[in-house]
Amino acid sequence: MTTLPFPRMLGLRQKFPVSTPVDLRATLQKEFPAITKRIKPGARIAVGVGSRGIANLQAIVAGVLDLLKAAGAQPFVVPAMGSHGGATPEGQRELLAEYGVTEKQLQVPIDASMEAERIGLTPDGVEVFFSTPALRADGVVVVNRVKPHTDFHSDTLGSGLQKMLVIGLGKRVGAANFHRSASRFGYEQVIRTSARVALQAAPVLGGVAIVENQLHDTARLAVVLPEDLERRETELYGEAKRLMPQLPFADIDLLIVDRIGKNISGSGMDPNVIGRSLHGYSALLSDRSTHPVIAPSLFRKRSFVVGLIIVAGFFAAQNGFLLAFNLLLQLGLHWSPLDSGLALIPWALGSAVGVGLAGAVLVAKLGRATLQLGLGCAAAGLIALCWTIVSWHDDLTAMTLTPALLAIGFGTGLVGVPIFEYVLGDSTTAEVGTGSGMLNAVQQFASAIGFAALGTVFFAKANHGTYDEAGVLVSALAAALFLITLLLVGLLPKQPRSN
Repeated sequence: MTTLPFPRMLGLRQKFPVSTPVDLRATLQKEFPAITKRIKPGARIAVGVGSRGIANLQAIVAGVLDLLKAAGAQPFVVPAMGSHGGATPEGQRELLAEYGVTEKQLQVPIDASMEAERIGLTPDGVEVFFSTPALRADGVVVVNRVKPHTDFHSDTLGSGLQKMLVIGLGKRVGAANFHRSASRFGYEQVIRTSARVALQAAPVLGGVAIVENQLHDTARLAVVLPEDLERRETELYGEAKRLMPQLPFADIDLLIVDRIGKNISGSGMDPNVIGRSLHGYSALLSDRSTHPVIAPSLFRKRSFVVGLIIVAGFFAAQNGFLLAFNLLLQLGLHWSPLDSGLALIPWALGSAVGVGLAGAVLVAKLGRATLQLGLGCAAAGLIALCWTIVSWHDDLTAMTLTPALLAIGFGTGLVGVPIFEYVLGDSTTAEVGTGSGMLNAVQQFASAIGFAALGTVFFAKANHGTYDEAGVLVSALAAALFLITLLLVGLLPKQPRSN
């Protein structure tokens, strides 16, 4: 076995400009009267606090609460963190306690109710929800950090006060509705339009915006009134974006991060800082790198292009069939979800055996013929399943389905694991990272297309025939896809990529 010499290592330290220290209490005492002068004595004021690990969070929240008390108000804390903490009052209280935000330490109540009410619609028809305890209060003040978001890129908006009004105080139902709507209309559009609804329908008095520097310390504290919220947050966002630390390298072979977590970033480690998404590449790279995000050389390799088609066909057929098969058992044969799930045990067992044999024996001896064997076996199993459905009809049992499902599972097991190594067989070391990311994306996309396409075929056939006929048709289509990919495997490298 050849041992490679360990590369020479150099220690580097990145230095950032030192920010002017912020006197938190003095800043709040100077700016917060803009809010307190709008409060009547005895007013109940909800203070929204989130789940991120913000520097000096307890001190800032305590300062806000003290100023509210001094104005004669009765403040209380509302967790403004959507569905974090397991979407339970207890879980959200525990998250706040990790940052020192407790009833004992702050001497105010915490209302962690998960109840939320619908308060309106955006022009796009998106429902907006708001925490019931906060909505019933005489006023609401939100405290949050302003920074670039981890899931979308914008020059004017990220995480901040508007996001807390929409997602944080929307609680579980509001957060779920936001993310569902954002996939259709876009993150920024839904945050802005939903925040405008919240500002009109809820008793929002303003917010305290926090900007942090590259060393995760408070660089700016600003009290923002509701009528100026959008404009001021845009200004603060620009400052936060300028202060965001970034790794000084566009190309990295190995990145080791000491600490990750939702308390640090929504995605565990902030892609704005590391410059990479979880798949190892991101559009963020194109802002700072002369190298393209995805190597064009990959698409000049026949094996990779053909491999993308094979991966798409394989996972579309496999996952689309699984959906249709469960529909057949539950809708056509009236099996319970438990029974239909147990019926797939032979598939799982066959797949486990296939994966084991492929890795331990077959790939080394047969090379890419392992993939052809697996696809052929899976196609044969699907054809056998068609025969079983037609022959047994209403008398189908888990036992009669077992032989066909074992064959399908065994075949897909032979293919599912080694396929990626063959598709990347001709790729260089520099291309493997982005190539793997693309294959993973194609796998997910193809699975979704398989669900949609074969599910549609199933219901279309069932509506004009029987569930049995629908199951047979989908099984036959999946078998055809497996056979087409079997033919294409001959264009892949004979041996998998060597690690």
